[in-house]
Amino acid sequence: MPFNANVTEGTVIYSPGNFDSLKMVTHSWWITGNDGTWPTPTTVGSYGPRTAQIPFVTPETGETFTVIEPLEVAIGKYERMILKYHIHYDQDTTGRIKFKLHTPSDLIQLHAVATGLKANGDAISELDTAVDPEFALDEAGTTGYLEWEAVVQTGPTTGAVQLQFAQEANSNTGPAVIKVGSYVEYMRF
Repeated sequence: MPFNANVTEGTVIYSPGNFDSLKMVTHSWWITGNDGTWPTPTTVGSYGPRTAQIPFVTPETGETFTVIEPLEVAIGKYERMILKYHIHYDQDTTGRIKFKLHTPSDLIQLHAVATGLKANGDAISELDTAVDPEFALDEAGTTGYLEWEAVVQTGPTTGAVQLQFAQEANSNTGPAVIKVGSYVEYMRF
């Protein structure tokens, strides 16, 4: 059904009844090592040429969480939303990765589950109901896949749901990378 009643606000929310998947990462997002310098590539590899990445590098380094801006989803007052993140990531064996799902400050309810594949080949299995859940994938290995699904309900102010990432420790010298093609699907209800 495309129209849903928001009884708290006395309004109607339109939803086409399917997921909108227009939010996609079109360039790799990097968190560089603690000194902010680029690792010296021996081959072009999956990251692309170093010079092509410079405009798309996040300004932060190390363990400071950074918002993946193309995957930010606005949410209105008293809205509920289902989000499904599909994230392909690379990491250096020392540049291990962590994630955070930043939620609006007046969050009423959150139910989230993270599944996927850690860089070492182990399964990801995380359940969260707390505000701004985060978890570290502090495992050796180079490539992984994260699916993070959440139901979010907000209160009387507007906000955004943001997927953030960082390196597990600031002493890492290798990059943590969110790869091109990672995306989020979402639906208001």
